[in-house]
Amino acid sequence: MIYNTGKLSEAVNIPFGWDMSSKHSYKLDHGQNLAKHYNRLLRRNKKLSGMSLRFCGYQIAYFLWGYLIMFAILVAVVLFISLCVVILPSLLDPEIINIIINILIGLVPTVALALFVWLFQKILAVFVFKDRSINSKVVNIDNRRCYLLLSFFFFFFNILVGLMSCVLRILKGMLLGIMFIGRIDRPLLMKGFTGMDTDWALNLTPLPKKRAILTNLPPRVILNTLPFP
Repeated sequence: MIYNTGKLSEAVNIPFGWDMSSKHSYKLDHGQNLAKHYNRLLRRNKKLSGMSLRFCGYQIAYFLWGYLIMFAILVAVVLFISLCVVILPSLLDPEIINIIINILIGLVPTVALALFVWLFQKILAVFVFKDRSINSKVVNIDNRRCYLLLSFFFFFFNILVGLMSCVLRILKGMLLGIMFIGRIDRPLLMKGFTGMDTDWALNLTPLPKKRAILTNLPPRVILNTLPFP
């Protein structure tokens, strides 16, 4: 089962990774979303040569790390499911099972209330507070008195919704961080701190070197004489 899981992970990740890499290279060559980070790199032009030398090795190393981490996670998921289905029921006493069930039942009203408040606010925003006679992207509010009243009423309920949203945010951050650990074309740090992600900056360094080579006449003549396109 573990062998088949590894093969499935390899079959899914390798084509997807190469496709994303080619698309990212195309965007870099055409200057999309590059100006700010490119100008920041030019201020550190003394380091560009060393960073360009490290780029290929780093790219393969991070791809391998991403593959190994995804493989380990899939193996852990398979083992956890097997443990829950086969071994866990025989190890737990009926009293412990009842305690776990009671805890889960106790959490149901809290989660249900948070989902209800979130969904109810969505419905109010579309059918009550939005002026549907105005077809515009600008924020427009109808029934302003009702809006102000309910904004005070939902203040304390939104604390509960925010707690659930924070848990989802943590899970999404962990999941996306693990999924994209093998891709250095995606920064793992938040906006404003991407400069600290030196490995992500490496994927920008081959571009100025590539342009410097292709704008030099002797390398262009040599490249044009090569048999491959």
